[in-house]
Amino acid sequence: MKKILLTTCFLVIVITGKLASQNEADALRYSQIYYGGTARSVAMGGAFGTLGGDFSSLSMNPAGIGIYKSKEFTITPSSYFAVVKSKYLNNFMDEIKYNLNLNNAGVVFVITPKKESVCKGIQIGFGFNRLNNYNSNSYFEGYNTTNSIADDFLAKAQGVQPENLDEFDTKLAFNTYLIDTLGGLTNYVSPIWNGNVLQSKSIMSSGSNNELVLTVGGNMNDKLFIGGTIGFPFVRYTLNTMYEETDEGDSVAGFKKMEYNTFLETQGSGFNFKFGVIYKITDWVRIGASIHTPTFYTMKDKWSSDISTYFDDGTDYASESPKGSFDYRLNTPFRANAGVAFIIKKNALISGEYEFVDYRNARLRSSTFSFNDENKAIDNLYTYQSNVRAGFEIKYDMLSFRGGYTFSSNPYASKQINDGTKQSFNGGLGLRISKYFFDIAYSYSMSKDKYYLYGVVPSPVLNDYYSHSVLFTFGVKL
Repeated sequence: MKKILLTTCFLVIVITGKLASQNEADALRYSQIYYGGTARSVAMGGAFGTLGGDFSSLSMNPAGIGIYKSKEFTITPSSYFAVVKSKYLNNFMDEIKYNLNLNNAGVVFVITPKKESVCKGIQIGFGFNRLNNYNSNSYFEGYNTTNSIADDFLAKAQGVQPENLDEFDTKLAFNTYLIDTLGGLTNYVSPIWNGNVLQSKSIMSSGSNNELVLTVGGNMNDKLFIGGTIGFPFVRYTLNTMYEETDEGDSVAGFKKMEYNTFLETQGSGFNFKFGVIYKITDWVRIGASIHTPTFYTMKDKWSSDISTYFDDGTDYASESPKGSFDYRLNTPFRANAGVAFIIKKNALISGEYEFVDYRNARLRSSTFSFNDENKAIDNLYTYQSNVRAGFEIKYDMLSFRGGYTFSSNPYASKQINDGTKQSFNGGLGLRISKYFFDIAYSYSMSKDKYYLYGVVPSPVLNDYYSHSVLFTFGVKL
């Protein structure tokens, strides 16, 4: 029980920590990968690490490039529709967001050696695949009869001189009389002393994690396929939040309304290495495995915030923070995956894969800040994750029918902390006409989490996430 309480406290710090902090939530966000790529791969649940012959495999198992027998170009635009259903203090709300993006673009070249050579082909691929989508909107509200965000500001401010208050939250609260001193320069009080306010918050996030890949592979006697990828992921993430508390019942003397807005922008880039192998046991059975080194990111955060307050006597106050920025590094965890695939008379495919990643191995780094507490929290909050992907394809003349399923286990150490389980159901069609091919895929994903407004909130917001993606791939054999 003591460990659960300690870890829960870490969680509250993670989710409600200062906007200026680079914390455990960032380490998890940029470490999690949900492979996108081509419509064919997505339709089959991303289970292409052992099948190969698809550009998506260059980010999963680079040995998949060794399956190519001819040059190929692919491009995959996609549409994304996300729904977030939130429950806070027995109040239900939902919000939606649409997004159009490019999920994949790449080209593979094939060099064919002399016929008598053991090496039947050398392949070189270059392009990019999408690794994660951060686009989401959520909104929730509820009537809190217990406390206010002002109580959180009070807890942070007590014992601190006004000139030393945090410029991004407590000093803003002090400048707008949401908190004020009483009986001493470091003894703070607030007009909202017992809650009884309507609380609401809008959270709008956008961005993505994409990876440029440069892959080289080889086909050894049509039995052994090897490959290596140098990956260059690049991250863009923005987060805007708008929080309000309103005295709708006129139960808080003197107070009318407060608004607290925050903005965060993160940009980063990094590199990693992937190595893989696929072995054809028979013409209809393949096994494969790959390892991914940590990604070594260089990140930059920019952030700001502001608070406005309105009182019954007609006065109002506003205060803005300075523009904050910080450069830091993030090392994501090592990854490993293995799988098996069955090719049935060239008319059907069945593939399954397992991937292992331990998020406790993520680390935040900086030459000017230790990140000791944040890295300790990573060890306490997170655990290893198992990612399972399975898919099938049935061919009929020029058409292909596909289906797939993916499951990612909870990355948190306990469901009492949070439940980050995610699963998706996928399907799609493919059409081959001469050297051209057209693929379409649909993916439906579900996940959930708990969101804590601030440290003394009576109960977390319970969020259910549902996303719908439609992808179109156009490809040509060059």
